[in-house]
Amino acid sequence: MRIDVRKYKKKYLIGWLTFVIEVMLFFYFLAFPVIEENAYYFNTDNIENIGKAGVITNSRTNVLSIQADGKKLTSVMVSFYMEQDFESGEIIYQVFHGEDEISDGVFELKNLINDGSSPYLSKIPVNIENTKGIKIIFKGSDISSNVKVGLYIDNLNGQSYVNLNDESINRYQVPVFQLNTYKKSYPYQWDLLLIMTINGIWIVLLKEKRYYELPHK
Repeated sequence: MRIDVRKYKKKYLIGWLTFVIEVMLFFYFLAFPVIEENAYYFNTDNIENIGKAGVITNSRTNVLSIQADGKKLTSVMVSFYMEQDFESGEIIYQVFHGEDEISDGVFELKNLINDGSSPYLSKIPVNIENTKGIKIIFKGSDISSNVKVGLYIDNLNGQSYVNLNDESINRYQVPVFQLNTYKKSYPYQWDLLLIMTINGIWIVLLKEKRYYELPHK
């Protein structure tokens, strides 16, 4: 039977070129990791007794006081409760770093999702580096007098990085929250290592097959 030597050379070349490309990609993703948002402090994993705090109205505010320990804070996640029917209304938030307002936005009540057994977290963009702390002020707008809306709290928790209304008698109420920062991630490294291993095994098997099938001294 005639054996096509060129077939083996072509497969061998493809195998090695593929392996070299995989190695280059591996080191590329190692040198340039994916930057993604990641929670670094939160209390959503062990909440046993959820409570409700400080109703937000058109004339009454809630204030979150947040410590950050010099980290880059990218966003804050909180959870709102709502009672009674509503058709309109919104919660306006302002984020302060010292005396400077660094962010603001609006949550429409009709778009908020809440479930007392598993609070839904709403995201507040912050994006500030090397901060020791910020404050977020929530106030209502066009909220009907028969609607109750405020923040869920963890009734069993004590002081934490985040306190609600820390300038009032409620300074030890801890809201349901999550603090986010950016983190380097290497999501492709293990996949590439697996592919490189499979490709290496294929090259070795091809070499063995070539050794036994082709004429050699």
